[in-house]
Amino acid sequence: MRRSALGVQTPEEEAQTELGIRRQDIVIIFVVVAFGLALGSLGYYYTTQLSLLDSFYNASLILSGMGPANPITTVGGRFFASFFAVFSGFVFVVIITIFIQRIILSEVTMRPSNST
Repeated sequence: MRRSALGVQTPEEEAQTELGIRRQDIVIIFVVVAFGLALGSLGYYYTTQLSLLDSFYNASLILSGMGPANPITTVGGRFFASFFAVFSGFVFVVIITIFIQRIILSEVTMRPSNST
């Protein structure tokens, strides 16, 4: 990590990890994933008549991209599972975009300029 001329990190530099990902980004990602798990757990619980543990298990598997663990037999559960799968895909794309953007920006800003 770069340091200023006096060897002291600025607050912006302190808030970044080695890959350039800021702590705020990590907190935002954590909150979005926790919200998705809560939404999925409650949605599966109310639409599929699964237990809370099975609902949480299904939500975490869908959010991670693995697919449902329990068969969904109710019509409402199938609608919810469809929309939750689309939501999970969107969350995945947003999280990966944040990581890639920060890594690329940190590489670009850390390159020494060749202008003389």
